[in-house]
Amino acid sequence: MMNNTPPDRPSVILMQWKPVFAWIPVETIVKEHQQDYYDAIAQSDHDANSAPFITFMLHCLLQALKEMQESNQKSNQKILAAMRRNPSATIKELQEETGLSESGVKKIIRQLRADNAIRRIGGAKGGHWEIEAGVS
Repeated sequence: MMNNTPPDRPSVILMQWKPVFAWIPVETIVKEHQQDYYDAIAQSDHDANSAPFITFMLHCLLQALKEMQESNQKSNQKILAAMRRNPSATIKELQEETGLSESGVKKIIRQLRADNAIRRIGGAKGGHWEIEAGVS
């Protein structure tokens, strides 16, 4: 069943298509380029062609994805640096040292493990983190 209520934000449509868009600040990027947004709409209306608006929105999505990627890389580096300083650090200690949320720390650890960048030797209480050679 389709909901005919118009979404109040562009990311709602995108999120329904791909859930990852829930975490991408599309509206923030659009707001930062509000005049360009209105210009793209006006140009699309004038030309009876949606290409200028679609191009503008794709540019905004690309910028938001790049910013999100940069943020993720910085968070990864914070976790890795904290693990280097204290290989026996717990999730809670990593959270406190990096200022990230518990779920954020866990998410980054899952990704670093999936990338074979880190591994946990031993249990949560008495173990330690190993960072694989070559990981910066």
